[in-house]
Amino acid sequence: MEITTFLELVSNPEKYKAMLADLEKRQKDLDASIATVGTVSEINELKDKAEKAVVKANKEAEKILSETVQKADAMLAEAKKVSEEAYAQKASVQAREAAAKADKAQAEETIRLYEAKVKEVSKTQARIDALYKELSDKELELNDRLAKLRSVMV
Repeated sequence: MEITTFLELVSNPEKYKAMLADLEKRQKDLDASIATVGTVSEINELKDKAEKAVVKANKEAEKILSETVQKADAMLAEAKKVSEEAYAQKASVQAREAAAKADKAQAEETIRLYEAKVKEVSKTQARIDALYKELSDKELELNDRLAKLRSVMV
């Protein structure tokens, strides 16, 4: 029996029942054949063969079922491990995402404060420029007065 056939039997109880019913039908057919063949020894021999075939088929089915269950358990354990790793990674990503959002908010606040400082510095610079111009104008005015005073004194 192929592994795929066995997996189908294991995963589909209806197919398993159908196969078992088929085997039982074959056994009944064999029994009917034995009845029509004739002699008691031939009948017993065919019956023994049929019983052995049924026992062998049952053992094979049990072996395949056992192997499949073991493989399924191993796959389930692996899937559980992968799932746990995925949840751990998801939690890590969420933590990093939250940290990134906090960093972004802090950066945005820093930018806002920087822009406010730039505006404040620009206003201060404008006031300084105005005062410098006023001082320069006053200096020119004082130099003119000084020049007039010097010309008067000479």
